[in-house]
Amino acid sequence: EENKKTVTRFFKLLNERNTKDAFELLDESIHWWILGNIPVSGDYDYKKIHVLFIIHVHYFILSQYDL
Repeated sequence: EENKKTVTRFFKLLNERNTKDAFELLDESIHWWILGNIPVSGDYDYKKIHVLFIIHVHYFILSQYDL
């Protein structure tokens, strides 16, 4: 039950674009796997997945502006 709460909180923080607090919930030994045949598919450790989410959040924010 505690794990479910942590995962829910993690994605809530990501939706709020708060990657710093979201990733403080995760252990640095995390292994993240993204399925599929898309450019981001593959295995990620803590640092790599953190960077991926930061890039995604900044891209989302910037895509809202006509640059």
